[in-house]
Amino acid sequence: MSLFGIAVTNITSKFGLLSRKASMRLATETGKKLFDKSQQLGRTLNKSEIENTFNEVLPKKCRPKILTNKNDCVPYFKEIGFSEQQAKLKLDKVGGVSVPNINGKRLVYVPIDKYDNVSIASITAHELEHTLEANHRPQNLIHKIIDQIKMKRIKPEEQRKYIRIASCGETMQDTIKDKFGVIGVPGKTIDYGATASDISKQQGYKSEQGLFSQIRKILRNRLNLNPKTKGYNTIPKYNVIDYTLDMEKPAYTVQGKVEEYALNLTDKNKSEASVIVSLYDTAKKVVKQEKKRYLKNKILGRLKSNERLLTGKDKLEAQYMFGLISKEQYEIALKQLK
Repeated sequence: MSLFGIAVTNITSKFGLLSRKASMRLATETGKKLFDKSQQLGRTLNKSEIENTFNEVLPKKCRPKILTNKNDCVPYFKEIGFSEQQAKLKLDKVGGVSVPNINGKRLVYVPIDKYDNVSIASITAHELEHTLEANHRPQNLIHKIIDQIKMKRIKPEEQRKYIRIASCGETMQDTIKDKFGVIGVPGKTIDYGATASDISKQQGYKSEQGLFSQIRKILRNRLNLNPKTKGYNTIPKYNVIDYTLDMEKPAYTVQGKVEEYALNLTDKNKSEASVIVSLYDTAKKVVKQEKKRYLKNKILGRLKSNERLLTGKDKLEAQYMFGLISKEQYEIALKQLK
């Protein structure tokens, strides 16, 4: 980040506001400092030492609480509808988590007794990035307020519908990781590079188009989102998937940077987290294409059913816009109208 960007961050952070770039920079710096400290001490850091690092790196109004004990997290998950058993099962499955907090700002949970120094640094950085964005990014604060208003106004059965739609994002990202054999294990490395081109070659595709096609199959077959069919809540599902990938990408970027710093990795020997970033970036492009196709098919269907209602220039522009006539045909017909 430029000196100007850092200066802006220093000012806005005094009001508890951070941009995405600032959140990523601060989370990366924190992860690297945690690793350096653990190396200097020659042991795993404890909770108070992680808290001290937060105090050293993060602006005063942007320091989340750190939790390292699973039992301390359970009450927060119970507040959002989890049973104690469900909460413990979820916490056992995850490496770390940005803990939801109905009555305040999110917290960071990292089970430090389960991991080595590299993993603790990278997981903390990953979850810290999520937490800083959720608590301090202006766009997310606005969305949070809107969501709270929506959830208060809609009926319980409608709330369940929103929860089902929201699960599409998690299903998409988990399916991608499973399909390509990258789970994002902290500290795990790969030796084939992390770009879309590298991944395509490693998977045996002739070009990046093969990677696109595979992710498109996941979207259409696993989540039943085919742009040629009329789907239930299709646009909200596309939006949720895009939003989930958008939120996970910076967190995995931060994780990858910290791991590559700690392990001193080269361009070809990369962190598994960096592969996930490329996969999610490609998936976002696929989602954008599929959403565009869906909207085009939807409008084309309406256009064909209402074509006789359109006349003159309006009809020609609609036909040209949606590929029913070529540019040459459009220009000839337009001259004839005049």
